[in-house]
Amino acid sequence: WQTKVSERSGNPIYAAPSTLVIYRKDMEWPLAPVIPQRGDDAPREYDLVIAAQPFRARQSEGVKVRNVLAPLARALAPEGRCVAAGILQERRQQVVDAFTAAGLSFVEEHHDGDWVTFVCAHAPSP
Repeated sequence: WQTKVSERSGNPIYAAPSTLVIYRKDMEWPLAPVIPQRGDDAPREYDLVIAAQPFRARQSEGVKVRNVLAPLARALAPEGRCVAAGILQERRQQVVDAFTAAGLSFVEEHHDGDWVTFVCAHAPSP
């Protein structure tokens, strides 16, 4: 994972975002179809997605949810969960609005000082 300084704005931007996939070595063969590979755009359905501090770069929360968390949310299995941690309390409502617009509902919310962690799922169908 790397960031770089934007030549246009001087703000940090993602240079090399990363994905960490954790699995037991003895499960590599049966999991091969769901382990993402570079350049593979096949649809996935994950039970759990953890996004730690996805809001560190200086972009609006809407942009970060649209470009980082919404694609992760679309990769959730129907009963899957997305944990998003490292959200500043002062930006909470902006993140809630952006998550809701991305089709997520809130299962849990945790606070630790100035930081918020959300556990989200697909919004129930009307």
